[in-house]
Amino acid sequence: VQVASGFFPLSELARAVGGDHVEVTQVTPDGSDPHHLEMTPQATGRLQEADLVLHLRTMQPALDAAVEAVAADRAWDAGEAVDLEAGPRTGKAEESGHEGHDHAAEAEAGHDGHDHGGVDPHFWLDPVAFGEAATSLGDALAERDPEHAEDYRRNAQEYVHQLEELDDDLAQQLGHCRSTDLVVGHEAYAWFGARYGFHQLGVAGLSNEAEVSPARLAELTDTIKKSGVSTIYAEPLAPRDNARTLADETGTTVEVLDPAAGLTDSSAARDYLGIMRHNGEVLHTGQGCE
Repeated sequence: VQVASGFFPLSELARAVGGDHVEVTQVTPDGSDPHHLEMTPQATGRLQEADLVLHLRTMQPALDAAVEAVAADRAWDAGEAVDLEAGPRTGKAEESGHEGHDHAAEAEAGHDGHDHGGVDPHFWLDPVAFGEAATSLGDALAERDPEHAEDYRRNAQEYVHQLEELDDDLAQQLGHCRSTDLVVGHEAYAWFGARYGFHQLGVAGLSNEAEVSPARLAELTDTIKKSGVSTIYAEPLAPRDNARTLADETGTTVEVLDPAAGLTDSSAARDYLGIMRHNGEVLHTGQGCE
């Protein structure tokens, strides 16, 4: 089965669930931020040739448009598999008493961001939700290729088991931390935070390249000093200027937390499970966990 996937986590799902019965082509090149994908004629051609196209609606608007144009009848939307709309929201002040980030004001100020409507599309950072997507994909592949339906569903079940083990390990590793405020380059961690008890404070909101405003910088500086945050987390696929600016203002350190959205030459592992386990180690130290 020829599978075209939007970006790394969906490719991981396809390979884990499809096994030897699928050939996976990823539309977003390694080392590129999937948020900023621009579809080329060659990329659109890969969608046309695929038997199944995996995408995550709102994550990659250019891909969404191309899927609608040439592959709507062969598309699998991961957001529907996990009910993205019902998931945790970004920028919610009432969840922990912190002042939320006003994304509407940021948009009006002219920042180039991606409007997810407060919905965090990064569901794969919750291994349990990622497992739900694996089960759904197993069913989708079984429907597309009935001859190997049993294999797809068995592979999905085995991958869910690995994800459950990852979830157990992370819950134990991050269960008792000195700081539960997670200061990150952009707000990609609502799903992760909801699963493991962290409240994210995004320097640049949902746009990972927006320039941080002086007001936001002052707000975060005050919060960091009051709450005793010692580590700010940048990303491997996004500029680190915002994190470094805030670290300079607060005397904190900058570490890399990988949202597992794509591989780079410096990725801690070449697979989702390895990246997430490395994230657990980074957070265990950075958040002062026992």
